Order: sequence, then C-alpha cells, then structure tokens
Amino acid sequence: MQNLKTFSFIPLILTLFGCASPQYRIHQQLGERTGIIISSDRVIVECEDQFAGGGDFKDRFAFFVHFLDEEKTVVSSFQAAQTSVAECFEKLRATEKILKSSKKVYIAGIGALNEPRVVNQYQFHFPKFGDFHGNGRSMYLGVIKGEDGSCVTAFEGMGNPCPWDPIFPAETVPFTH
Repeated sequence: MQNLKTFSFIPLILTLFGCASPQYRIHQQLGERTGIIISSDRVIVECEDQFAGGGDFKDRFAFFVHFLDEEKTVVSSFQAAQTSVAECFEKLRATEKILKSSKKVYIAGIGALNEPRVVNQYQFHFPKFGDFHGNGRSMYLGVIKGEDGSCVTAFEGMGNPCPWDPIFPAETVPFTH
C-alpha cells in the first residue's frame, strides 16, 4: 500500500519539473520534408562568408541555423540560396530575436534527419550546453518560427503571419505539446 502512495506522486513531480516536454522532437516528416520543435537554447545561427576560402563567391554569404539534436550532436540547416552580407545579417538578427523571445521554436525544411550520424570535426558552441560536433546531417532551411508567430523564411522573408509550405503550415505548429 505504501508503494501505491509513492507512485501516485510521480505524475505530480513530472508536471512540476516539466519532464513531459522534450527539448527536441521531430514534429512532422514526409519523405525529406521535416519539421522539428526544439528548445531555443539548443539553436545557434551564423552568417558564413562564402569567399573566406577563396573562389568565386565574393560578397556572398550563407545563412546557417545549427541545432543540437536528441543525441547531443549538431544538425546544420542552411538557406540554399546565398545572400548578400546585409540580407544575411538581417535574417540573423531576426532569428536571434525569435530565439530570445521563445522557449521553443519550429524549424522546418528539406533534409533526411534519419540518416546515420557521422560525427565530424566541426564543432559548435551552445552557450548553455557547451561544445558539440556536427553529425553529418543537414537540411535546407525553409522556416524558423517562434511561439509568438514571428518567423524567418528562406525565400519569402520575415514577419507574422509566417508564410510557408502548405504541407507543413507553420501557423498550425502546436507549441503546447
């Protein structure tokens, strides 16, 4: 009888400490179209100069969203089209604003996040968690959306309501689950 009383407190404890909500989960997947819900502290963004190593990409930048998955390896999501430095940093600032104002974010795009992980030499720093290696998985960024409805998309801009793919409409993402 004492054991029954002890076990009856477990749901209460889980509710109080928030253990029922994962920090990373695949919300939707259809072929290579993937949408995830992730805690915002597991996401970092950067603009990468595509000319830094030489070549033909002078004044072209790539916008990246890196996120820490459930196995504590890093997936890189990037905008397929290269941008100017001004456009890239405008997206970076808008995304950072979303990350600061949301506990969870929705990231969707095209990429197979069920491919085997191949830990590589690239390391990424997440302020709350530390340094982690990339896992060889990547996806084309479609959208990153915050709990307040604001978003950054790869091709249609930024704002609220969030424009996106009719198969994975970002406006219906259930942040409360």
